[in-house]
Amino acid sequence: MGTDLPEVSAPCVPGAWPVLGHAPALLRDPLRFFGSLADHGEIMRVRLGPVPVHALTHPALVHQVLVTEAHLYERGRLFDKLSGIVGHGLLTSSGPPHRAQRRIVQPLFQREQVARHLGAMRAAVTEVTSSWRPGQCVAVESAGNDIALLAVTNSLLPTGTGGQVAQAVKENLPVLMRALILQIALPEWWTRLPVPGNRRAGRAVANLRGAIAEALTRHRTAPSGGGDFLSSLTSARDTLGKPLDDEAVIDQALALLVAGVETTGSTLAWAFHELARHPHAERQVHDEADTAAAQGITDPKQLRRLSYTTWFLQETLRLHTLSFFMRRTLEPCELGGARLAAGAEVVLSPHALHHDPRWYTDPDTFDPDRWKPGTPAVLKGAYLPFGSGAHRCVGEHFAFTEILTALTMICSRWRLRHLPGTRVREIPRIEVHPSTFHMLLEER
Repeated sequence: MGTDLPEVSAPCVPGAWPVLGHAPALLRDPLRFFGSLADHGEIMRVRLGPVPVHALTHPALVHQVLVTEAHLYERGRLFDKLSGIVGHGLLTSSGPPHRAQRRIVQPLFQREQVARHLGAMRAAVTEVTSSWRPGQCVAVESAGNDIALLAVTNSLLPTGTGGQVAQAVKENLPVLMRALILQIALPEWWTRLPVPGNRRAGRAVANLRGAIAEALTRHRTAPSGGGDFLSSLTSARDTLGKPLDDEAVIDQALALLVAGVETTGSTLAWAFHELARHPHAERQVHDEADTAAAQGITDPKQLRRLSYTTWFLQETLRLHTLSFFMRRTLEPCELGGARLAAGAEVVLSPHALHHDPRWYTDPDTFDPDRWKPGTPAVLKGAYLPFGSGAHRCVGEHFAFTEILTALTMICSRWRLRHLPGTRVREIPRIEVHPSTFHMLLEER
């Protein structure tokens, strides 16, 4: 973009507090805050403490930032904060470092590689559900997280090294995800104060990195030579033929754990919530699960033939998705008629886009049929469960396969019912979790 563009500011969203800006509204109810921004326009300014941020509510602008003009943007404030947790791996890097790391990591998630981990996914489901009995009440979000955690650690780490890492993730990852929202919304000086929340987050980071470092040390002492991600990372080479050092391997492994556990676990919990609320959808998912289970789930190609279950999962991801993520301009540029200076922060909310009646008919209605072939296509930039463009989630196929595997295995044997009076609330972090709820097991 040229530097002679006229200075044009986006309008500011009303309601900013002195010093804190819009941080109180964001912290009080992030989903309502982001969902209300469309009332003020397609691009507008909000303030997170003293930091001005441009919020986008139109898919065309989102697509411009993420895809067509992605070279003008880098990861933003959210990822700066996240790098304090996962380091400078694929999840937080931008530009040439991101492209170099993606060349190393992406082959681990190709379809044939994911197929090698299908056994680990099945084993995770079996381990979590082996104690289930008819009439038992199960904590569904906890079960979903346990399945996701086991599937990722069984795939990520050599045999025999995953237990300690899994326990560290289970104990520390929720602490970090809660701290992350605060660190994004509140002023930078706050994150450096020795308050209890910051100290807890620091200990959680140290615990997670320490557990992975110990697993890496054990692997380097006695290499497994297996097909797990950690073995692949230690044998990978950069463009100059150099292996990754230990810090880089830990960064990549930790990024995979952070990206692959809570998001997948919460999606699985939301899926069972929606099945119980929609008997017609449940019958069709169960019918496909019965067919797949009778054949034996041994190949991801079988899962791709579960057409209705795939639509069901796409709709679950539409309704229950990421609350927001961010980008930052690398140079002055124009966006939606506004002039953004270099270093300007941009925020967009997949959750708000997915619930906007401009882009979806009856957006709060759960309707898997909206994903049938032949239905009107969704606007580019209006469906972002895995992001878009150069930073689209590298583990998308792994996560989709994992969730389809768990749904199919569980639904072929069990029907999960809500207890009377159950009310499931959305708990926004970066992803949107369901509140804790239990479901009653009925054997089919």
